[in-house]
Amino acid sequence: MEKPKILIVEDEFVTSTNIKILLRQSNYDVIGIVDNGASAVEVINKHTPDLIIMDIGLQGSLDGIDTYNLIKKINIIPVIYITSNSDSETIKRAKESGGESFLTKGPTIKEQLIPLVEFALYKSKIEKEIKKTRDDLIDSEEKFRKIANYASEAIILLDKDGKISFWNNAAYDIFHYTEEEVIGLNFTNLIIPEDKVIFYQKMFSGFKLSESEGLFCKSIEIEALNKEKVKIPIEISISTLKIKGELSACAIIRDITTRIENELEFKKLIEELQISKDIIEQNAMEVNDLNIKLSESEELLKELNSSKDKFFSIIAHDLKGPFQGLIGYTDILAHNIESLSKEEIADLATQMHYSATNLLKLLENLLHWSRLQRGIIEIIPENFDISTLVDMNFNLLSTNAKQKNIKLINNIKSGCMVFADLNMVNTVLRNLTSNAIKFTYIDGSIIAECNDLDNEFIEISINDNGVGMSQTIIEDIFKLEKKITTLGTQNEKGTGLGLVLCKDLIEKNGGSIYVTSELGKGTSFKFTIRKSVTI
Repeated sequence: MEKPKILIVEDEFVTSTNIKILLRQSNYDVIGIVDNGASAVEVINKHTPDLIIMDIGLQGSLDGIDTYNLIKKINIIPVIYITSNSDSETIKRAKESGGESFLTKGPTIKEQLIPLVEFALYKSKIEKEIKKTRDDLIDSEEKFRKIANYASEAIILLDKDGKISFWNNAAYDIFHYTEEEVIGLNFTNLIIPEDKVIFYQKMFSGFKLSESEGLFCKSIEIEALNKEKVKIPIEISISTLKIKGELSACAIIRDITTRIENELEFKKLIEELQISKDIIEQNAMEVNDLNIKLSESEELLKELNSSKDKFFSIIAHDLKGPFQGLIGYTDILAHNIESLSKEEIADLATQMHYSATNLLKLLENLLHWSRLQRGIIEIIPENFDISTLVDMNFNLLSTNAKQKNIKLINNIKSGCMVFADLNMVNTVLRNLTSNAIKFTYIDGSIIAECNDLDNEFIEISINDNGVGMSQTIIEDIFKLEKKITTLGTQNEKGTGLGLVLCKDLIEKNGGSIYVTSELGKGTSFKFTIRKSVTI
């Protein structure tokens, strides 16, 4: 079988080389790499690839979107845009040009690339097959049914009145209706939320007015309802066609819930990285100012030097390990890549990703702790529901818990109001929950509870039934100079600073934190926090 041919249009050498390696590893034929729009058009005039991977931000007079608009005049070839720019105007232009999807530059390109390529090629193949065999295929309903039911996307046929005449297996997987339940029902009334019915009915009614192919040549994203009335984001493309002389429509639908979640996560990560960069630069300036002021007071000099020594000691010790790991892995790749198998390279890449992730977590805690020590974080107490905050953190860490089949149980009743800095308490809950997941066995449980101390404080506890701790570790657990780090039940590594940070944050809010534990039975971290006040 002939390999799918792919043209790469990317002006960054590292990115284009990485994409080429990933494509060839997945048995795709890279017919060329060009770094500008004019060269891309020249290649298309000579060759016809099955897919184009196009950088939006090309250098020169033509950006990626302009280049693709020119290519479409020569031949209709599916394109996946590469972008590091998420502004709305660029995204709008890219979608209007007919781009299949977007590939985000960065460390997640490996996870994104192959699924997006497979989907774009498959979608292109389906669309070509539908266009090529439309008349013959419609006349042979059984043949069409067999093909459609093997598709991973929902394929739905609508008659001239918008009623469903065919519903494949993938449509059932997305909407949970069987074919028998939906045949003859109005498509928009079935899957469109009540508050959007009129809007979408007007939008979908367009295929009645024209026999031209492609009501929505470009895919659009909307919200739909499944059988349980749960809203799900979908990508839908509708084309008009004739079946036995009657004007009909074919809708191809894809559930994009996972893609949207990933895009939000990628966006959040980019924002957090930018914030971390800004904080690091700001902290560098503040440390410089601090060194000038140290000379004003001998007592202050001793105190600040002590904090600085602790801070740099932690940085030197904790950054050394991850960096040595990254250097070691890259050294192996640099000197032995030709002799390494794909599995070995993949394993090295996984280890590098793991080291980099731990390094990021460490930097976040170090930055937060350093700002606390220098007193530059303003405490802004407010009334809020601690149960809601626990739910939010449990939801945030649910993916980590699911990997070990750990149950996250919030026994704190809604309406349990407290008075503290919400962001600081949120950081404490996230660290304690993450620690509990780390040290809890597969199929274990983590429970959040609240205890009214009958004074101005409430006691919050995060309890697990994991490995537990010895009395020696308990005595030193909150001491910065001891720096206790142990592996989790699946060899997860920690930063060693999380609990020290939690102690500082709780004490800044006037509370206290403590721990009870028994080896083999589990651990309970408890902290006190003020009850809500009338403002």
